[in-house]
Amino acid sequence: MRNINELEFVRTFDFRHIPRYLFEQVEELDSVEIDRIYNFGAMFASSPLTLLYVLVDMDYKIKGVLWAAIDIIEAIIFIRVLSLDKEYQSPTNGILLKVGDFLVNLKTGPELKKEIHFLTLHSDISTEHKAIGLKRSKRTLMEWKDNREPNGKNNKNSTKRDSTPAINKPIK
Repeated sequence: MRNINELEFVRTFDFRHIPRYLFEQVEELDSVEIDRIYNFGAMFASSPLTLLYVLVDMDYKIKGVLWAAIDIIEAIIFIRVLSLDKEYQSPTNGILLKVGDFLVNLKTGPELKKEIHFLTLHSDISTEHKAIGLKRSKRTLMEWKDNREPNGKNNKNSTKRDSTPAINKPIK
């Protein structure tokens, strides 16, 4: 296992520099979503609210990716993707502290709370995670999926509503 402190953050504005396998390791991303990242990444990366960094080793080889965004309403940083090469992965490698220290010390423009939010499929919070201040969020992520048929009708009893504003309706 390699030492996480060997890695350095380098900002990039191009997702094409990031090896695909780093995105493929992220359980939540499938190949279609990864293709979208590469196809539309330039739009994300050009935003001043996007924080896109690669983690490079001493030879400047890319060994990780950190993709985060500044939420100016909540005044927080939200991590979208954090992925490391397998040679640096370990439950106790300290990556969360390294990333946390890096992000809260960035000079981002708006004054932000010293909070970082992220989503994970792993709901267990270990003793090591608690020791570094990781806790379950007060908020719950909710999901809505449109289960209506393509013609706009719901699979269950639904009514079609005319959403055209009265001012735009033709006069009979």
